[in-house]
Amino acid sequence: MNEYRRFLLSAGILILLIVLVVLPPAMAGFVDLSHAEALATSDPGQAALEYESAARLLPWRTDLWEKAGLAALADENPALALQFLERSPGLTPTGRLALGDAHYRSGNVQPALDIWEQLREDGLGSTQVYNRLGHVYYQLGRYVDAIETFRIATKLDALDSDSHYMLGLMLATQSPQDALSVLIRAAQLDPKLDSTIQGLRRGLNLALLSSGKAAQLTGAGRALVAARAWTLAKEAFINAAERDPHYAPAWAWLGYVNQVLDEGGLLELNRALELDPNSAEIRGLRAVFFMRANRFEEAQVEFEEAARLEPQSPGWQAALGDVVARTGNVPQGLAHFQHAIELSPRSADYWRALANFTVDYNYEVQETGLPAALQARALAPDDPQSSVTLGRVYFAINDLTTAEKLWLDVLETNPDIPAVHLYLGVLYLQKDQSESAYLHLQQAMALDQGGPYGAQAGRMLAQYFP
Repeated sequence: MNEYRRFLLSAGILILLIVLVVLPPAMAGFVDLSHAEALATSDPGQAALEYESAARLLPWRTDLWEKAGLAALADENPALALQFLERSPGLTPTGRLALGDAHYRSGNVQPALDIWEQLREDGLGSTQVYNRLGHVYYQLGRYVDAIETFRIATKLDALDSDSHYMLGLMLATQSPQDALSVLIRAAQLDPKLDSTIQGLRRGLNLALLSSGKAAQLTGAGRALVAARAWTLAKEAFINAAERDPHYAPAWAWLGYVNQVLDEGGLLELNRALELDPNSAEIRGLRAVFFMRANRFEEAQVEFEEAARLEPQSPGWQAALGDVVARTGNVPQGLAHFQHAIELSPRSADYWRALANFTVDYNYEVQETGLPAALQARALAPDDPQSSVTLGRVYFAINDLTTAEKLWLDVLETNPDIPAVHLYLGVLYLQKDQSESAYLHLQQAMALDQGGPYGAQAGRMLAQYFP
């Protein structure tokens, strides 16, 4: 009996020692877990660290590594998410999807693709899986696979606006008539897409007025160019040229897009010219190629030929005015803009173009630019660009107060025009109002990422606010 009591006493002491050793870390782990769950929405970065601490202190809670990874991913920290998720011994389908996301956002496309394809093979292909696979197939140029994958995603979730939008874009490269209904549905699901899709719809409807398939595909490609979907536009033009190798506009537009993508372009433009030397459109695209390459004399020759072929087109006169001025003959450039107005006197676009020309070259701003800007505003008073241009003219003649008022009025109803924010940033720098200048330049850069206004704003921020 005494031995039994001694055994119980020893066992009790041992248990107590174990509790004293184990319980404090476990209690700390549960505290960390509670903190993590409280912070999961408001501060996912800190929640990820709390989950990590809890996972280390509660080793039997292997699920906490997945929670830590999901929180890190929500905090836009894919490297840390990858580290946590790979420590989890048994990821859920959500965790496997997130592991693919962490790889993809870290630039590891192939591992992400492998993970998502395996989810699909395991019968766990959710809308999110198919949407991600579609984007990767699109990125890799596997358009047939992308179309089929996005199509499945839209069937799994009829409210998935992104999959509808991507499916519509890619259908435009092969079957423009099938793309319209899908794009319309995308706009219904996400109103933010409406303005972009309206432009695509107009372009696709115009393309479908053509009788030939090559012409329809070329028109669809032009609509995709307007949407800045360059690689898909290229696919549409390639499909058009394959459908009819003698259809010159397909080759000309393919050359244009190839130059934008830094993939040559002149070879295709030369082929287009051989097929149809009397096309003003082809001459114009060749001129744009030379303009982008700063080969202005060659561009002038092409624009002059386009103007000869279509003498009643004011657009060619405006283009000639631009290129002639770039060769150094500003007065002759101004004359071409004035000729454009003679051909289309009721168009506010050409009055604005003339006004902007005088500002760009600081030439006859008061005498010619101001009356032109006022006429543009009279013709199109509801078009914000009329006020933007008039503001530029007043700024150029040093009437900063009027320019500021015009631009601020524009922003009241059109707050997302990057050019206006850039112009106001410059104006406020000139007025030594650095805080206002900084805010507008930041906004211009945010609204026009990758564009000319955003780039200029970025350079000015670096120069004046290092």
